[in-house]
Amino acid sequence: MNLQRIITFAAVGPPAVLLIHRGGRPFRILAAGVAGTAAGELHGLLTMHRNSPASLRVGAATAVGVFTMTRPSWKWALAGFLCDPRDGTAASIASCLVVGNTFASWVADGTADEQVRRSFLSIVIGTWAADAASDLTGTSWGGPHLPRWVNDRKVYSAYGVGVAATAVTRTALNRYAPTAPGAAVASGVLAALGDIAESAVKRRAGVKDSGNVLPGYGGVLDRVDSLLANLVVHRLLRTGRARSR
Repeated sequence: MNLQRIITFAAVGPPAVLLIHRGGRPFRILAAGVAGTAAGELHGLLTMHRNSPASLRVGAATAVGVFTMTRPSWKWALAGFLCDPRDGTAASIASCLVVGNTFASWVADGTADEQVRRSFLSIVIGTWAADAASDLTGTSWGGPHLPRWVNDRKVYSAYGVGVAATAVTRTALNRYAPTAPGAAVASGVLAALGDIAESAVKRRAGVKDSGNVLPGYGGVLDRVDSLLANLVVHRLLRTGRARSR
């Protein structure tokens, strides 16, 4: 892990943890900024950066929607359509739904229920642990590399270390946010899948990073890809359980 990453994390990580833990308006502002930037970057990757103004509109719409805790999926789909009604419509709708709708749901539930917000923070820290462990391991453990169409510089063994790091971290936080052992391991697997998915999208777009707002890391999406995979799946499971009652 290079020095620039350590400096960036030291400047961003602790304040983010504090804001999420405290909740309220600061938490909503943080989530809106993160989600808006990530959604704009995702739209840019999916459209090969052919329409930067549309990516900015997607980011702005997502930030507003998350801050106001907009919930119905159809509103997010409509926002995506209006942000880019021409060539990048599918990318715009997908970005709004995957990033915006997911974050808005977590923010709304986390604002109403402290335990949900604690789970959110536990997932955040767990995915940070996965990223850090994978970065530190690099290719030192050897083994098979990922396919070229994803990122052949990465090896599966590093993701295995990341899964273990997530499981250990979330288990250590069990008193703060109760997490079953199986769920802790699954969180690590989802973190790996999120990183792999974004790597594939970046390789398709021909870029190394999703953006450049975080020195040493690249874009915000590069930092929250593992988190996003967890949030999407957890939200779907939570919605499914609520409907089955």
